[in-house]
Amino acid sequence: MKSLAYNFYSSQGALKQIPLVILHGLFGQAKNWHRIAKLMTDKYDIYVPDLPNHGKSYHCEDLNYELLSHSILKFLDEHHLKKVNLVAHSMGGKATMLFALNYPQYINKLIVVDIAPISYQHDFSNILNALDSVPLDLIKSRGQAEQILAESISDQRISQFLISNLEKKDKLFQWQFNLAAIKKNIASIIAFPEVSAMQYEQLCWFLAGNDSDYIQKSDTLVIKKLFPKAKIIRLKNAGHWLHVEQPDAFMQTIRTILN
Repeated sequence: MKSLAYNFYSSQGALKQIPLVILHGLFGQAKNWHRIAKLMTDKYDIYVPDLPNHGKSYHCEDLNYELLSHSILKFLDEHHLKKVNLVAHSMGGKATMLFALNYPQYINKLIVVDIAPISYQHDFSNILNALDSVPLDLIKSRGQAEQILAESISDQRISQFLISNLEKKDKLFQWQFNLAAIKKNIASIIAFPEVSAMQYEQLCWFLAGNDSDYIQKSDTLVIKKLFPKAKIIRLKNAGHWLHVEQPDAFMQTIRTILN
């Protein structure tokens, strides 16, 4: 397993707290969290890695939560991070839940953002088909790619989020994420590993968007079974991308928990 690419933000505060590690979701990357990370440097050293098959990190054929959990472990060990605060969104949140169940000794505070430890019925075929429809060898600009995505994806925020992964290399555009690996492993990404005999005994927090369907009331029982001390907080007027839709409320909630 190779090392992960990452962004590091050094604390500007006089008294450094336990470091903060932020993990992105599916189709995401470290740079999506730049604004949040910069604002948190008043107290924390912050590490924001690109998970495998995303951003500037390595590509491989597999993409499952065992791989992602081990990549988190390797990252912390490589950077001599013995105890961290973890904030993890969506796919990154699932990976972090599995990591927490296996390696609780690494975690000071765990904050999972808008995801539950369940197998979802979400169908990503629309997004995957839209990404496949972009002729990377023919397009001349990101604007062209966005126009093509807009034919299938009505939510402009989602298409702009996906376009942020488009980079030009050797005069041709390419996706930074490994689209082939994501398509191959999408069933594993939607699911969650069987961990029925495990529990994370420490206090932890699940932040949910009030307008999101990723953490429903029925999911609370599953969360509490694996994370018995979990507290669920819902942010008003926020969907799945809480940190983008309600950045101020998200920041205040994170700060309150960490303090």
